[in-house]
Amino acid sequence: MTFSQMILNLQEFWQKQGCAIMQPYDMPA
Repeated sequence: MTFSQMILNLQEFWQKQGCAIMQPYDMPA
């Protein structure tokens, strides 16, 4: 797997998670 493929896979993963990486984990919504 190339680096660019890893990036694309991560982007797709976080899109499926609803961009959860943008949400603070230690704070209430």
